[in-house]
Amino acid sequence: MGSNFSDGMLDKFAEQALEDMGDKSWRDIDTNSLILIVYATQKAFLKKLAGKVTTPLWWLLGTIATIGVWLVVSDIFEL
Repeated sequence: MGSNFSDGMLDKFAEQALEDMGDKSWRDIDTNSLILIVYATQKAFLKKLAGKVTTPLWWLLGTIATIGVWLVVSDIFEL
């Protein structure tokens, strides 16, 4: 399946709105740009939150995998 033209377009618009914001206050920005900035902020927050949730899960998975490998190796060498 080919990529769609609109894939990531909203993200590109949000990045441009953030760049255009510069030192302006929220009152000086037009409504459409402000909506895109809020979208980019929310997306960054959710990405950060997902990282906070999944990091401990990766540690748990690594610990379980290490124990599993140790059990297999100790069974093979009869430790």
